[in-house]
Amino acid sequence: MAAALREQRATLSDLMPLLQAPQVPLRLAGLEACRGRDDSGVAAEVSKLASDPDLRVRGCLADLLAQKAIPGTPSAFEALLRDLDEGVRCHACKAVAGQPAFRPRLLEMAEKDVRWEIRQGAIEALGEVSDAEHATLLLKRVAEELDEDVRLAAAGFLEKAAAEPQRACLAGCALSDEALVKAGKQLEEPSGRRFPALNAWLKRRTEAVVDLPTLSRLGTDLTAQLEAGGLARAFEVEGPLTVLLDRLRRDPSRPLALVGRSGCGKTALVHELVRVLAKPKNGSWRVLRMTPADFLTGTKY
Repeated sequence: MAAALREQRATLSDLMPLLQAPQVPLRLAGLEACRGRDDSGVAAEVSKLASDPDLRVRGCLADLLAQKAIPGTPSAFEALLRDLDEGVRCHACKAVAGQPAFRPRLLEMAEKDVRWEIRQGAIEALGEVSDAEHATLLLKRVAEELDEDVRLAAAGFLEKAAAEPQRACLAGCALSDEALVKAGKQLEEPSGRRFPALNAWLKRRTEAVVDLPTLSRLGTDLTAQLEAGGLARAFEVEGPLTVLLDRLRRDPSRPLALVGRSGCGKTALVHELVRVLAKPKNGSWRVLRMTPADFLTGTKY
């Protein structure tokens, strides 16, 4: 029946009785007959079946949407992503791949869904690492995930990001050193050998443990001053601040120098940079100021 309706190019009014029929086989036939249609009227009607009481109908709808064979509405995608059936949710992940509106939901599913297939499907639907939040999620999955397929899927996308130094999303990762060490240990297994760039990045991030009390004696802990409310705000510095953040996040990192006449705002810009770098989404950096005098303290000739 569905094939005949497609061949005859049935109109929406012809399909409506099928899509609204009380019999499950007729609703399934109506869905299949909509294959290849991309008009908004069809999208509105088929999307109503996202809350169909029969799993076969919801599964068919999710499968067709995943194949991009029929159009859907945001409400239908959202309903299918929250479906109780893992097969429906898995197809729904594929259906919304590349759609920014569903990124928060996919991030949540990649971390919290009880089914490993869904966590893996959400990771694949999110695609290449796009920012620090995305990188943090994937690194957390590498560190904590019990299922190897999910762990390897996360590591695969991280490997691509680590292999491209100009992409700064890994540098802003907000995961703790302890979690990064755990991620590195997970990749020590034979399966981890396929991720050389990611392994090298993790090694650089975890090879040294910073002794903050000792470090603070060598200069001025600007982050501590910030936490105590001792750093003044700088305003209208968004442009220079963005440039500095971009340069600091590049991997491998390189020294930076701010050059300008006295009073032009170099110190104020650095203080605002300290404020931004302290945020978890930017990596929770700790910034130490060392003057030439600090650097030479204790030096003997």
